[in-house]
Amino acid sequence: MSNKQKNNTMENTKKVIAFYRVSTEKQELERQADVINRALTLDEYKPTQVIEIGKKESGVLLSAAEREGINALKSHVENGNIAAVYVHELSRLSRRAADTFMLRDYLQQHHVQLICLNPSIKCFTDDWKIDPTANMIFGIMASMAENEGMIRKERMKTGKDRCRRQGQAIGGRAKYGYNIVKKADKRSYYEVNEEQKAVVRRIYNMFLNDGMSARQIAIQLYKEGVINQPREASREKFVSNILRDRAYLGKVSEGGNVVFEPFVSAAEQQAAIEKLTAAKVQPRTWENKIIAYGLGLLVAPDPEAKAGYYNMVVHRSANQYIPRGLKAIINADLADSLLLQATAEYIKEHGKVNVGKVAQDWEVQVNAAVVMGRKAAERIEEINAKIERVERRYIDGKISEATADAMRADLDAELRREKATAADAALRVERLTEAAEQQVNDNDVDLYALADEERRDTIKKYVERATVERTAHGTYTVTISYKMSDYTDRYTIHAKARKYGRGNGAEWGRTDSKMLDRYPRRVRQATAIRKAA
Repeated sequence: MSNKQKNNTMENTKKVIAFYRVSTEKQELERQADVINRALTLDEYKPTQVIEIGKKESGVLLSAAEREGINALKSHVENGNIAAVYVHELSRLSRRAADTFMLRDYLQQHHVQLICLNPSIKCFTDDWKIDPTANMIFGIMASMAENEGMIRKERMKTGKDRCRRQGQAIGGRAKYGYNIVKKADKRSYYEVNEEQKAVVRRIYNMFLNDGMSARQIAIQLYKEGVINQPREASREKFVSNILRDRAYLGKVSEGGNVVFEPFVSAAEQQAAIEKLTAAKVQPRTWENKIIAYGLGLLVAPDPEAKAGYYNMVVHRSANQYIPRGLKAIINADLADSLLLQATAEYIKEHGKVNVGKVAQDWEVQVNAAVVMGRKAAERIEEINAKIERVERRYIDGKISEATADAMRADLDAELRREKATAADAALRVERLTEAAEQQVNDNDVDLYALADEERRDTIKKYVERATVERTAHGTYTVTISYKMSDYTDRYTIHAKARKYGRGNGAEWGRTDSKMLDRYPRRVRQATAIRKAA
């Protein structure tokens, strides 16, 4: 199709994309570019109308969404003014059939022609439908490209496996204690680094004979400049990995070549692994070190959320409550202390129950449950009597066996329902009694005398929600609503001063100077917040 014919449906300002791709840096794009440029010249496109996209990236290892070339193509298409995309072969688009079909459909939706030169096909008709003949060829070529990619991938894997069996080094970095060197046969092999080997031997000696832990060894080697990992945890992990890595036991290839020279004996490494396992400490988590009072209660306003807010979550290592968007991060010690003190004050001022009213409500509800249970018991007696009458009528021959069975089935179902009702009534009486007793007992609750888990459960029994808003740097407003009334508390928190104030902050409270260790190192929790005298 010539450019003159295209101008019947396209403006002369339309551009085309010449798309090239090779898989590795060693390959060149020039051959594909020459073929496409000749086709563009025959179709009378000027150089100013051609947008060239050439990338060296894998069509197998990378998906369409991960490839720079495909993303650049889509960017030009979405900007408009693109008439067609030229490719040398369909495999240049992708070696994944699914990606190739997806790109074809994408270009069809944007009314951009896809032209493949080998084999020569034009994918769309003038009314932007998929050409039937081109579709058949397209499907075959896309499948062949994918199959060829799979075969190449399998060949590469087989080749690497063969090289490994021969003791060669295949890609990646060498293990600590070894270097990768090229020998006369131009192949890479592992060679011992004597200086690093001495460090490995020293680590085992310090761990097994000197009684040092992996952390202590890491600290010592870092001070001496032997290792240089920036973080303490990374240095400790480095030492632990050396004590566990079985490569230091040595390895011989199938051909008898030494891949890794042994640095330690199997007995030494087994002893090191057993000692590491015995000394392994339970991972530090928030749940087994700190009971977070505010988890599930603290929220941050967010107009994009359906409920108008998002629940804040716990950042375990930083000891903070964090909302979506990180707009109101608040220290967990201070937030939990505020919840503890606010709940204690609420119980003191508003949470006390009227024992007489509790007893009156309990009596009304229990009486209703007793009446329900009594009616169910009466119905059970009536149903049992009906079942006896049905049995007698059947024995007397007044009804058939089928009729008797049907009547018994209906009565049995009704009997089960009434028994369930009676059981529910008894359970309701038990639960009402427990709830009433709990309400009365809560009159004497002392939050500060409870263990952490009991504090958390008591706080959640009273507090409905605590909304956190940051009003300035280091300053927050916390609005606490309660389940048992419409009463709300509003507090202002100054995080740096570790103090809070009710309302406008006229009366300030501070975290108690007596702190309680609730988490290792820097994280501490206030036992309470006391009002300033």
